[in-house]
Amino acid sequence: MTRLWVRVWSALIGYVLLTFLLLLGAAFVADRPGAGEDAGVAFLFALLAAVAGSLSAALWLAKSVARPLEEVSRAAGRLARGAFEVRIPPPGGLLSRAQETQQVVEDVNQLASALQHLEAERRGAAATIAHELRTPLTVLCGRLEGLRDGVLVADAAELELLLTYARLLERLVDDLRTLSLADAGQLTLSLERTELSQLIKKTVDSLSVRASQAQIHIFTQLQPVEAVLDVARMQQVLGALLDNALKYTPTGGQVEVKLSEAGGEVCIEIQDSGPGMTSEQANQVFERFYRAPGTRRSGQGLGLAVVRAIIQAHGGTVGVEKRPQGGSLFWIRWR
Repeated sequence: MTRLWVRVWSALIGYVLLTFLLLLGAAFVADRPGAGEDAGVAFLFALLAAVAGSLSAALWLAKSVARPLEEVSRAAGRLARGAFEVRIPPPGGLLSRAQETQQVVEDVNQLASALQHLEAERRGAAATIAHELRTPLTVLCGRLEGLRDGVLVADAAELELLLTYARLLERLVDDLRTLSLADAGQLTLSLERTELSQLIKKTVDSLSVRASQAQIHIFTQLQPVEAVLDVARMQQVLGALLDNALKYTPTGGQVEVKLSEAGGEVCIEIQDSGPGMTSEQANQVFERFYRAPGTRRSGQGLGLAVVRAIIQAHGGTVGVEKRPQGGSLFWIRWR
């Protein structure tokens, strides 16, 4: 606020000097020989005018300084009460060019915008979570009622179906818990040194039957790399990315998995031969509950959000690019 107060004090000093010059001029006139009573009256009027001018200037300056601060205070109070749509107009007058005042107003407005965005996300997430929970719960309740009433037979196929929906609910709750812990900075990792290439091979092998059924070929190009990581969490990350690649790769397509290390940086790349994505989709694909427009793929839209949370907890970064030859390239990097 230094430059702001320099302007204020400069203005005050200017008015004081003006008052002093007026009084000095009036006193000079009054002291001239033969000035008489008229000079005394003139001096009195000059004194009153100078005092009135100084008071007016002081009041104007006080209001100019206080007005934007009062607006900031009112806006902060409304924000505290949940009125996130509030915005402060730019300051005018003497303070219109004061960088400090403009910065405070801009900061408060940016805070209000961020809070408004977060509130919209919170409401949208709550509605989406309710919808995602409702579908499997509705199926479970309906089929359990059918078993109770004797409409359905409790054979192995029926029990397997019920178990599938129960696991779907379990996975949804686990993903939500992981994201909540990440938001709170409490996502703990059980770190250990492991051979990352072997972990990738194990994950690829677990999906080989599914890939074979879809006639999708998975190719690997893995350097021997040791890394300190949470094995279970990293396997979850690899499983989610490979699952995503298999979902969007057409029959007869291929998925490539690469592992390399250079300059102390570990890099994992997973490429598919699917339809790829637009730049807008690439910017949103790691957001919670995001699904590409028009897609009918299964899932709750949480898998990639969980991937980002886990990789960030490891101190790494994750991203996606559209391949020039088609498909998507997901990459993970960390040191």
